Amino acid sequence: MKSYAYPATMKKPRDGTYGVQFVNFKEGFTYGNTLAEAQDNACEVLSLLLESYLVFKKALPVPTIKKGAVLILPDAKTQAALALYESLSTSKNVKAMALLAREMDTSWTAASRLGDTRQRPTLKLLDKAVRATGRRLVI
Repeated sequence: MKSYAYPATMKKPRDGTYGVQFVNFKEGFTYGNTLAEAQDNACEVLSLLLESYLVFKKALPVPTIKKGAVLILPDAKTQAALALYESLSTSKNVKAMALLAREMDTSWTAASRLGDTRQRPTLKLLDKAVRATGRRLVI
């Protein structure tokens, strides 16, 4: 099972806030007044970064291992959308979306919106779609 966890460094500067910088994303940084708040904000930032990569069809960077870094996961809907997108994009079948729609008993249009994180489908629907591709969604 593929993980979408990305490493981030966390530092507490003199002002007392916790700064977070993602190792693989220069544009990925945030902060929080507490460690828990910084981690929550990092999850949200990572989710938005990965969604933008999906929207602009950019290849996701391979997570880099860095000593002292913590792994941050995106939210569950983003993970599900990424898994579905990768399943469909790696499929050798040109009619993958039509087959997915048929397997889910829905229209091609509805199925094609599932990989678009801006549509915000429910987790139940994303799970159904991921299962239709032969994978499992584990949260």
